[in-house]
Amino acid sequence: APFRAMLRARGPEAPALLFFGCRDETKDRLYADEFAEKYPGLDVDVSVSRHAEPARRRRVTAALRARGAEVVDLLLTGGAHFFVAGNAQMASDVTDVLLDVLVAHCAQLDAKKANALLRKLDREKRFAVEGFG
Repeated sequence: APFRAMLRARGPEAPALLFFGCRDETKDRLYADEFAEKYPGLDVDVSVSRHAEPARRRRVTAALRARGAEVVDLLLTGGAHFFVAGNAQMASDVTDVLLDVLVAHCAQLDAKKANALLRKLDREKRFAVEGFG
């Protein structure tokens, strides 16, 4: 629901990338039809952690690593916002992976500079974590 509100605020044509993690794709994709219908600029990367086929199981962190170069480009040159919502451990893991991909895909960044960048994005309201539990 938080991402849905962000999409509404940005408008239907704004490009957006959603890494959506769930346990059961058929039960957990509550807004999939609405997203497909109303937001043509939305790219949804679904990770199903408990897929019936073990080869198709994937966590959001793996999806973020796989698309790391794209995410870094969106953040550094595209003015993107990065929002993490989920349980506290997942949110922490995603933040750690984001730091890793920033360092891996941006030669100017080391771990210290990547952390400073996230703090800057946070001050600019372009990075937020909503963790619970």
